[in-house]
Amino acid sequence: MDDKIRSILKKIESEFPGNKIKYQFVNELHTFCIEGESAAHWLYIDRDYVDDVDENDLLNLINQYGIIDKFRASKKSKWLYLYDTGVREVDDNFAK
Repeated sequence: MDDKIRSILKKIESEFPGNKIKYQFVNELHTFCIEGESAAHWLYIDRDYVDDVDENDLLNLINQYGIIDKFRASKKSKWLYLYDTGVREVDDNFAK
């Protein structure tokens, strides 16, 4: 796991203390899963995008696009894809 991914994981863990956070690299996607009490949420980030963007910029984009807030506000599972032009909601088949 590289430093950028470790930083994102650390940020997610700090925002969701007590929740189980899983990381996987599947189909060229960095996948973060936050297992909450009532729902699980997934954040996908393309490998090439992570490679091309500075670590601080990645963390700032997570804040700028309100990814953490979107997860917190959702009572149902949510799947988000962070990419070069923003963030979009996807479904559970996205990484398959």
